[in-house]
Amino acid sequence: MGTDHLHSAPTPSPLNHETTDVNLNGITRIAIISMLVIFATLGFVWFFMKGLAHFLPDTTTTPAMADWKAGADRTPKAPLLITDEPGLLRQLRTSEQETLTHYAWIDKGKGEVRVPIDRALEIVASNPKLLAPQGAAPATPPAPAAAPAPTPGK
Repeated sequence: MGTDHLHSAPTPSPLNHETTDVNLNGITRIAIISMLVIFATLGFVWFFMKGLAHFLPDTTTTPAMADWKAGADRTPKAPLLITDEPGLLRQLRTSEQETLTHYAWIDKGKGEVRVPIDRALEIVASNPKLLAPQGAAPATPPAPAAAPAPTPGK
């Protein structure tokens, strides 16, 4: 009992390639639908984030740990997140520049002042003894060794 096939086998081509084409309409529809789903998802996420930022603004201020009293609990009340790194860096550079270039009192009672770095370098250059640690004798170059005394000849 043999079976009769109603279709015929494709005739071989001298180039050995398929004689049927791919359905480009189906592939194009799938690609367009995929792109629409991706853009719709991205748009939803963008609008969702904008909505959250509008209805839930972050108004908390980060407490400065340097302002807390000694012995107090120094655990931060909120995570110390840097939300404006360039702005904080500008503030740091400004305060450093202020410290390096302006006079200020450190302790009026003791008569301690902060001197600009350029002036401090001039003072130290004119008086190198100021570089010695407090309470220590200033560094002095060693005295030249004396020549040995001549011994009486024989």
